[in-house]
Amino acid sequence: MKKSVFTSALVAIALAMGFTSCEKEPEVEAGVVHESKIYLITEGKQWASYFSQTWNQEQSYVTKTYRIQGDTIINGKAYKKVCYSMQIDLSDMYAFPGYYMREEKGKVYILQGKKNEELWFDYTSQVGDTLCFAQDEVYGVVMSIDDVVLEHSDGEQRKCYEVRLGKKSSPTSDVDYTKGYTIKIYEGIGVLNSPTNGYGLGVHRLFNYGNTHVLLCVHDNGKILYQSPEGCYK
Repeated sequence: MKKSVFTSALVAIALAMGFTSCEKEPEVEAGVVHESKIYLITEGKQWASYFSQTWNQEQSYVTKTYRIQGDTIINGKAYKKVCYSMQIDLSDMYAFPGYYMREEKGKVYILQGKKNEELWFDYTSQVGDTLCFAQDEVYGVVMSIDDVVLEHSDGEQRKCYEVRLGKKSSPTSDVDYTKGYTIKIYEGIGVLNSPTNGYGLGVHRLFNYGNTHVLLCVHDNGKILYQSPEGCYK
């Protein structure tokens, strides 16, 4: 059961994005080049997310904590292992085999099982760039990039990427952004919340059948980077 729940959360943790030449709509005004200086994937970093999940047609609400812990080499590349817990004391934290992430020059990559490495997010994206989320067949246009100090955070200034999401009704149709929604992705943190299961670690499926997601807190080796007023566990 634990393995099945984790797999759905980390087919949650796997917003694997292919960054290709997709349609660029809706139209936005191109801006200056931005480059992230704050890493997302670092040893000991930890996210706690609260979200609904449906299992055997029953809906429940759970807090799941993810941690980047441990290294491994795959195909000559250095990856970080993703660990997971559902307990408030994190006593059942363990590394789930087959899920790995790495970050290089502002780009975050994810490797799942025996699949090829895919681009999860590019923090060097510019306004107007179009992202292709290959596994979910979701597209996103970077609408704006701003320097912000996130409320309830450590007070550090971070870049905020506003991304409008859309989907295709068929492989040959245009991307429909009217039925999508807009998310905000923060440097070093991820997404705070989304109307469907966003990605707390920056790592949940964007469209997941109506599930909701709220990021509770982010720690970096004990230092609080962000903490919601509700605390780190619900």
